[in-house]
Amino acid sequence: MIASATEDSFKADVLNSQHPVLALFHARWCGFCQAFLPIFRRVKGDDVELVEVDISDEASPLWDTYGLEVVPTLILFRNGTVVDRADGRFMRGLREADLERLLEAARENER
Repeated sequence: MIASATEDSFKADVLNSQHPVLALFHARWCGFCQAFLPIFRRVKGDDVELVEVDISDEASPLWDTYGLEVVPTLILFRNGTVVDRADGRFMRGLREADLERLLEAARENER
């Protein structure tokens, strides 16, 4: 199941998790985000928590905290720390291979 985190719930939903968390930072106004969301939503995160973070408000401090310059961006967290990420590419967004790479990285460290 994929959870949705808000700016207010981010610490509890992502940073305080006892499991690896793969967070997708996206915005409603981003066409590449809207194209990538169905790919993200069909993933089974058996040993990884999957969280969507809507940062449509460009004034959100999450943009600066995580150095987000482009959406969509995937960030893998473990024990509240960023361990890997995949930033969307200009005029291309993210690829399914980016998602698969981060899921594998999360699972490898859980073994």
